Amino acid sequence: MTRPANSVAIIRILIVVLILLIIGFYAWQAFAQEPPAAELSKKETVSSAFLRGFKYQEYEVRSAAEAMPEDKYDYRPAAGLFKNEKPEYGPSQVRTFAEQVKHVACSNFAFAAEFDGAKPPERCDMGGPSPAKTKRELLIYLRDSFAAVEKSLGNINEKTCSIPSKALMRARPPDSTWRRSSSGTPRIIAARW
Repeated sequence: MTRPANSVAIIRILIVVLILLIIGFYAWQAFAQEPPAAELSKKETVSSAFLRGFKYQEYEVRSAAEAMPEDKYDYRPAAGLFKNEKPEYGPSQVRTFAEQVKHVACSNFAFAAEFDGAKPPERCDMGGPSPAKTKRELLIYLRDSFAAVEKSLGNINEKTCSIPSKALMRARPPDSTWRRSSSGTPRIIAARW
């Protein structure tokens, strides 16, 4: 009687091993067909490198904004105030989810404007100039902001990527050491926030 029970256990183990071998084989095949990094980098441009990372960030932010129920857009993660922390950096209160979505969208428009050499929107720390309030309006504003940055990043090439932007100069850490690279572009070599 114990022999059939052992046979069933052995058969189950063999099935699991077989499944693992099949999965391993297909994983190996997929890995073996990937072109080497040198081959991939032949087609890479400065713009496509920036856009690859940017697309991931867009997915993360937009997914969170779309997944949050509209009645939770007024959620504020902490009731505390941050008085006298950094008064020059905007509101002393933690933003609601809606305010954060609006801030990210306005900041995206500001980055796109800086990349394009245009004037960025005013007061992104306070929500910026957009009247968007509802989830639908905020999602449209967010989508459009990512499209603006994508367009600006798409215009970057080998000639324009070494031009220092005014935004970079303003975003310099207070205690930082700047040096010029061989191309003349300012670089932060040490920073303490």
